[in-house]
Amino acid sequence: KPIINITNIVATFDLRTSLNLEQIIRDLVLEDITYEPEQFPGLIYRYDKEGTTILAFPTGKCVITGAKGIAQIRRSLQNLPKIFLCV
Repeated sequence: KPIINITNIVATFDLRTSLNLEQIIRDLVLEDITYEPEQFPGLIYRYDKEGTTILAFPTGKCVITGAKGIAQIRRSLQNLPKIFLCV
């Protein structure tokens, strides 16, 4: 019998609103956020506290990667209003 370990959970969600990534990167001067639209169409936020990475796109669709459990995803989601929606 193989031993199975969960090493990475990927979750997707939709904020149901468009995001102005240029404004977010301009207003939230954080080292953990990168946005280089010439290389990748989404904003990348490395949420070190949870060990996850959140990808946000102009359409409001987002992806969380790097979680090892549902609790990490929930905590990352709870942090979203402060990161993306306060601008």
